[in-house]
Amino acid sequence: VSGRVVSISPNLVSGGRFRKGEPLIKLDNRDYKLALLMEEAEVRAQESRLKELIEESEAAREEWRLLNPDEEPPPLLLKVPEIRAAEAALEAARARVERARLDLERTEMEAPFDGVVLSEDVDEGEYVRAGEKVATIFSSEAVEIKVYLELQKSSFIDIPGFNSEADRGSRAVVLATIGRETYRWDGYVSRSEAVDERTRTIPVLVTVEDPYGRMPPLAVGLFVKVEIEGRPLEGVALIPQGALKRAEDGRAFVWIVDGEDRLRRRWIEVLVPMGDRPPARLRGREGGVEEGEEVVVSMTTLGVEGMKVRPYPKER
Repeated sequence: VSGRVVSISPNLVSGGRFRKGEPLIKLDNRDYKLALLMEEAEVRAQESRLKELIEESEAAREEWRLLNPDEEPPPLLLKVPEIRAAEAALEAARARVERARLDLERTEMEAPFDGVVLSEDVDEGEYVRAGEKVATIFSSEAVEIKVYLELQKSSFIDIPGFNSEADRGSRAVVLATIGRETYRWDGYVSRSEAVDERTRTIPVLVTVEDPYGRMPPLAVGLFVKVEIEGRPLEGVALIPQGALKRAEDGRAFVWIVDGEDRLRRRWIEVLVPMGDRPPARLRGREGGVEEGEEVVVSMTTLGVEGMKVRPYPKER
């Protein structure tokens, strides 16, 4: 509602923190109190008018019965239209009372949640109008960090509403460097947004609850690093980048040294290219790479299937 500001909470300043239900701004409410009194008086007047019409209707019915005991009285004689109009007027008056009561309540702006003030745009004594922005606040119950993931990588984490029906997705850690110290907060993947058609990435939202529960807080506007825990993968190994080879058709493979020191090709599936140790699913022609088999990480010559090699001594 519109009105002159008569009181402002000392916490309604940029960076200020407040609790749910705390009064933030109070407006001069005298006009709204008077408006409520007038509407309540109108309700009493309409109630009195309706009661009077009902009594007149009952009196007319009794008089009709004395003169015409075998006939029903006509609606006009019983003032039926007038009673219905009075009932509608009373209902409208009660609605105006409720609106006036709401307007009076809205002269006090209370905090809808525990939160922090981002900015304030009002001073005591200033006249504000309905719909005018007086402050920007945000909830301190949780913060969200938007992370853009490649679609390929998104398949390795749980994203509610995208590839998981759970309320919470994969666990995450949020890191922020403040001064010389690096701080961490635990979070989780909460949801995703629509796929970005231009970059072919998916915006994933990571939620951290109670970010202002300790010092320093995970304040809105900080630049952070997010680490998301992936799903456990079976039959997968981290291999050095130098061990990864490509066939002419683009398929990936590694060289294995068998018990006779001969090269054997093993086709693999590179899951997520990442740094110098990509995780790969090893699946060979004879049931895959077995525990204990040696993967060639570097060769000075071009390898061929069955070629005799001389591995470096293991102590080297």
